[in-house]
Amino acid sequence: MRIQPAQRLPIGPAAEQMAAKGPNGQAGFDNIRFNSAMIVVDEKSPVGYVSMYNCEFIELVAHIARANIERQGPVESPNQDARVWKLLWMGNLVVSSPRMQAIATGLSEA
Repeated sequence: MRIQPAQRLPIGPAAEQMAAKGPNGQAGFDNIRFNSAMIVVDEKSPVGYVSMYNCEFIELVAHIARANIERQGPVESPNQDARVWKLLWMGNLVVSSPRMQAIATGLSEA
C-alpha cells in the first residue's frame, strides 16, 4: 500500500507514547501529526478553540518546604464501612516560556 503525502499518520516514539498497549492491541488517544507536532482531539474543549502546548516548556514543580505528599487521616466515612486518608500536595504547573503556547479561537469546520 502506498501512503500519499497528504496523509498524516501517527508514527514514531511520540505516537507510541501517546497510545498505551492494551489487552486488545493499541488503546489510547487518537491523534495525527502536522509539521512534526502531535494533534490530539479533546472532547471537553469548547467548539471553535484549539489549544497548542509545547510540553518542553511546561513542568510540574512540588513545593519544597510545604506538603510534598503528606497524609492526613484516617477519617471515618459517614455512610460507608471505610476509612479515608487525605493526601496533600502543594506545587505549581510552571510554564517557563509562555510565548511558546497558543490558543486559536473562532475556528469552524470547512
